Amino acid sequence: MIRNNSVRALTAEEEVEEIRERYRVERLKRQRPADGEQYISLPRRVAKKTRLPDPRTPLVDDVTVTVIGGGLSGLVAGAKLREAECGTIRIVEKAPDFGGVWYSNIYPGAECDTAAIVYMPLLEELGYLPRHKYASGAEIRSYCQSVARHFKLDEGALLETEVTCLTWLPKASRWQVETNRGDKFLSRYVTLGLGQFQTPKIPNLPGIDAYQGHIFHTSSWDYDYTGGGPDGACMVRLVDKRVGVVGSGPSAIQSIPHLSKAARDVFVFQRTPSSVDARGNQTTPSHWCDQAQNPGWQRELMANYIQFRNPLNDVQDSVDDNWTQIAARIRKRLDQVPPELRTQEVIDEVQDLADIENMAELRARVARVVHDPETAQALQAWYPQFCKRPCFHDGYLEAFNQPNTHLIDTEGKGVSAMTSNGVVAAGQHFELDCVIFATGFWNTVGGPVQDSLTIHGRDTTLRDAWAGGIQSFQGVFVHGFPNFFVMQPAQGANFLSNITHNSVDAAHTIAAVVSHGLKTNADETEVCSDMQAHWLAYLQGGTRRLALADCTPGIFNNDGDLSDPAVDWNIGYPDGPAKYFQYTERWRNEGDFDGLIFRRSTQQPGSRLNVAEHCDDDA
Repeated sequence: MIRNNSVRALTAEEEVEEIRERYRVERLKRQRPADGEQYISLPRRVAKKTRLPDPRTPLVDDVTVTVIGGGLSGLVAGAKLREAECGTIRIVEKAPDFGGVWYSNIYPGAECDTAAIVYMPLLEELGYLPRHKYASGAEIRSYCQSVARHFKLDEGALLETEVTCLTWLPKASRWQVETNRGDKFLSRYVTLGLGQFQTPKIPNLPGIDAYQGHIFHTSSWDYDYTGGGPDGACMVRLVDKRVGVVGSGPSAIQSIPHLSKAARDVFVFQRTPSSVDARGNQTTPSHWCDQAQNPGWQRELMANYIQFRNPLNDVQDSVDDNWTQIAARIRKRLDQVPPELRTQEVIDEVQDLADIENMAELRARVARVVHDPETAQALQAWYPQFCKRPCFHDGYLEAFNQPNTHLIDTEGKGVSAMTSNGVVAAGQHFELDCVIFATGFWNTVGGPVQDSLTIHGRDTTLRDAWAGGIQSFQGVFVHGFPNFFVMQPAQGANFLSNITHNSVDAAHTIAAVVSHGLKTNADETEVCSDMQAHWLAYLQGGTRRLALADCTPGIFNNDGDLSDPAVDWNIGYPDGPAKYFQYTERWRNEGDFDGLIFRRSTQQPGSRLNVAEHCDDDA
């Protein structure tokens, strides 16, 4: 244990062991028995009402690459495939336009919480700079549509269309793609770019069907009911309404200040408080504009962003956002430890103590900002900061100083039931005209596969192959599924705060592999089983896991249920995201694509096929 009081810079009354015990007590309050479903998918009356798309003739053609998903992941994949001249590219997106989660999440106050300069990909390619340090949802949504036009990904795209079935046809070496619009076309390659936030969820509450008031989820905000709009206009139709918000995660924290300004009364039903630090948004910093004059500027900033967050790297912070400021705190504490004493055990303890100190300061911030002591106490978070997604806002805590905004702290129990005219929570009944669920999305520890999509590989479905958790190579390739790529962070960088860096890296990998396959006339590209097993064993030997047993229940630890075997596979590259991205870049540039098999049904003279040395199998 480190006994250096300058490292353990805590107030006298908050000793480390006492805080850890409080963490344990608060975690146990929120543990749920495994009897019945805690969450359900949106009932029809809660789901967003969508218009019927205009009729069109179903497609029966043949394309080179199909990209499923028109959000940031799908767009960056399409862009890199286009740059590599990988033939015909078709994006299939269920929404009426591009944007993915940023198309559907139009709740008031929506903004990215990572510096936009590294979060919004392809900025250099488009010659674009975000207008603010943290971009609004409206700007990101518009930018996504600009990316689609810039790379001509809108040409041939199937919007308002959902893929329902993918089937590998071994004789044709093609994927058969079927959609809910009657399409049944062939595709040489398929990229799954659905993202991590696909399917909204709500608590499985008794009486939800009996509730007679208005009801919706933040991912399908109903401006027809509230008035206002995603541009921040006041929601004037709530002036006489009693509004209940169930949940206190990022979407609640961003939307509640706007509700507080508009509604007669706002009741916030909290199960677990989020940690909320200052946001400090501003117009685009001038030093970003200066950096953007240099070729390769965004690539350098993205690399700096993850390198700085490793406290052992000797780099300066070129981005300076809320996440790198957390890393700066750890660096400051580590500087107080002599280099010869910086063992991994010491580094882990310094990080732990820095986190404890940071959370103590965040709780003190709540006490300073929120006037009512009881409310302030209930809003204080008692867990390591990265157990839940850290939040940053300059209006959320302040909203509870308004007489119309009420915190209903449920002591970890959540809302217990709904009635015809309200909800029951903390032993009380609250009459409400409208209930808004800010309860997030389904956990994707088993992989980003929608229930409505069936993927038939060589011998099995992807859902069955991943029944016990994701099984992949680099998080991108899956044995038994030729010419198929997945864009998601697990078993790769597993990087939390800048999720799009994963997408950019995967897009480079996918474009390089497809380009090689086309140039060598390979009919099939697949990771061999030995290499996939070797990769998974390597990752299991590391310690980079999201599912921490001592964390309060949340999306990162499967809501506290660690019995699901899928949780064990939500792991990342042992040496961290920066090393992972360096590895994948070398892997691509070497051109051997170690671990992949490129097959051709008919051998052609002079063409180059690769079977890696790791591969003992031929299937």
